[in-house]
Amino acid sequence: YGGQTKLVFHKKAKTTKKIVLRLQCQGCKHVSQHPIKRCKHFEIGGDKKGKGTSLF
Repeated sequence: YGGQTKLVFHKKAKTTKKIVLRLQCQGCKHVSQHPIKRCKHFEIGGDKKGKGTSLF
């Protein structure tokens, strides 16, 4: 009857992740990371919402 003696934590505190752009130099291959912000869904180059347009 061994088993786990301490409880295993299952709840996550954060529901979103920070979006990070990974920029790499073409010449020396140096990598820099730029965090943007937190969001659940992120899409690069998606359709932009125009002014006065309705989405149906």
